[in-house]
Amino acid sequence: ATCADFAGEVDQCAWAARELEPFSEQFVMWGRSYVGGGPVSLLVGTARHGCGDFDGARKAFAKTLEWADSAGSASFGVRARLGLASVLDRRDPARSALLSAAHDMAMELGMEGAIQQARRESGSDPLAPAEADAVPPRPTVRVLGRFEVVGAGAGVASRWSSRKARDALKILVCRRGRSIPREQLIDLLWPDTDLATGRSRLSVVLSMVRTALDPDRLMPADPLRSDRQAVALDLDLVSVDAELFLAEASRGRQAAGRGDLEMAREALRRAAAFVAAPEALAEDPYADWSAGFRMDLAQEYREVLRALTRLADDVGATDEAIEWRTRLALVDADDDVAIATLIVALDEAGRGAEAEQVRRTRRARAAALEADELS
Repeated sequence: ATCADFAGEVDQCAWAARELEPFSEQFVMWGRSYVGGGPVSLLVGTARHGCGDFDGARKAFAKTLEWADSAGSASFGVRARLGLASVLDRRDPARSALLSAAHDMAMELGMEGAIQQARRESGSDPLAPAEADAVPPRPTVRVLGRFEVVGAGAGVASRWSSRKARDALKILVCRRGRSIPREQLIDLLWPDTDLATGRSRLSVVLSMVRTALDPDRLMPADPLRSDRQAVALDLDLVSVDAELFLAEASRGRQAAGRGDLEMAREALRRAAAFVAAPEALAEDPYADWSAGFRMDLAQEYREVLRALTRLADDVGATDEAIEWRTRLALVDADDDVAIATLIVALDEAGRGAEAEQVRRTRRARAAALEADELS
């Protein structure tokens, strides 16, 4: 359900919703990860949302919210409120109340991703240009989580009619503003196509990319820098969340280096807030063109989480430090040091049940890996 919604696979979302519906009163563990189980109704809502069944999604999210509030599960209460708000009309006053409550609860819990989602949904998107810079408008591209493009001046995500156009833009994002020869781009998109046919197809695909980035032709210049030999994404005109993440991470490191720990913490928390999922472009895990980009971002994200953990420890912010350690364990389930320190931190904070859950999950993962090796 989660992966299908993440990838925008409508049919798979519908299938997942049908399969999960009979179990909507139960709970499920997130694979072999180091987090507690969650209500299946939340996943049903996610799947219903992904296939366009907004009424079904509303009912599922409402069920999750009722359970979360009665059980005192604040984190799932945040997720349920965000899910419910996502299927309500923007003019519905209940939507604003849900987003406001989700934002305030997420602030208390240190759920940075949820904080930013609530702000985006309520109209204060950190990727959006400031009011003073509103003219000319800038398109935004998100790759830290579900791939999404919001065209210049548009209020909703662009809808793609061509997967090749989506892939072309992803490749350009991975190049980080550097030009790529047209022939190389053709070879990546259509490896078995002759050059003449590929050039013709590429012209059509790049036109689709331009339309997605600037649907109403509001930008003062072409968002793509191109000539007959090469093409690049103009990062001066297009906001990419990965670039903003890297900029904030760099700003945080620089602040820490000069001893300004408060500024470092703020910048690093802003960096972490851009990451909606542990992996960038997770829908393209085996694409050669994304491998280096994804590895660099994953490594930088781990460094940001480690730095935030140290800063939280330094000021005695125990719950916040546990949150960052939990994220580290999610990013790399084989990071024994991160997992061991998470267990110690949970025990010392009097959260023994959660620590034991991490231990059980760790043992189960080790047993599964051993079984795989023997087979």
